[in-house]
Amino acid sequence: MSVVDTSNLVYLAFNAEKSIFTEEPVRQAISVLLNRETVVSTGFQGHA
Repeated sequence: MSVVDTSNLVYLAFNAEKSIFTEEPVRQAISVLLNRETVVSTGFQGHA
């Protein structure tokens, strides 16, 4: 396996226009509770 630099961009975002995400405390709670290590290892395959 090798790692190659590319110009790809991968990100996780919330749609703040959806009713549940319009409240900042909800977005902050999700941010606090989000397991960043799992997101990096699963979603970004360890390359974040």
